Amino acid sequence: MQLDDFKDCMAWWGKREENDQAWKIPVKELLETNCNLDRKNPRGGIDFEHLPPDQLADQQAAARCRLLAHFSSVAAGADDVSSLG
Repeated sequence: MQLDDFKDCMAWWGKREENDQAWKIPVKELLETNCNLDRKNPRGGIDFEHLPPDQLADQQAAARCRLLAHFSSVAAGADDVSSLG
């Protein structure tokens, strides 16, 4: 990497403001976590929810049932159309 690669960051650093990629952490909170900077973005949305395996399996089974019901209704509609011809 070259110094020029950091040009935008250095310009921002001189007049830092909080934004979607930069936020403040209170010193007390930082010290309580042993200065661990590995944190989730407080402005970030939830990408997905982690579920216990049994709940995940139940959701997948329910989704599969809905999909099969949909396919069945589409197939039944196709049979109705083909009987017209």
